[in-house]
Amino acid sequence: MRHVALLLRIRDIHSRDLTERGLVTPWGVSKRVHIFGTVVFRGESEIPWIVLDDFTETVRVISFEGDIPADVGDFVEVIGRVDEREGERRVIAEIVKKKDLRWEILRRLEILARGTVEEL
Repeated sequence: MRHVALLLRIRDIHSRDLTERGLVTPWGVSKRVHIFGTVVFRGESEIPWIVLDDFTETVRVISFEGDIPADVGDFVEVIGRVDEREGERRVIAEIVKKKDLRWEILRRLEILARGTVEEL
């Protein structure tokens, strides 16, 4: 059974407690997150990674399952697990998909309609 991926801002990933069970949010503990943003950096190493920026914060997204189909400047949607190594929070990607501007607008409206973590 897969856990539900909560739609969050990247700032929420960095500001919430991370336990062995997952990320603690007002909606419960979540093992998986659903984030979106613009690729601002692409790492060159054996394990593909990108830095994603959603205008609230940035986070490193790592893929152990192969290449990440996105280049700098692309808008992407990511579903994955939050992990912390050496004091850095990162997302271990399960799904990475390029999206267009309409998806960015939709995701921002969804977050605004639901309310932010700080409001709860």
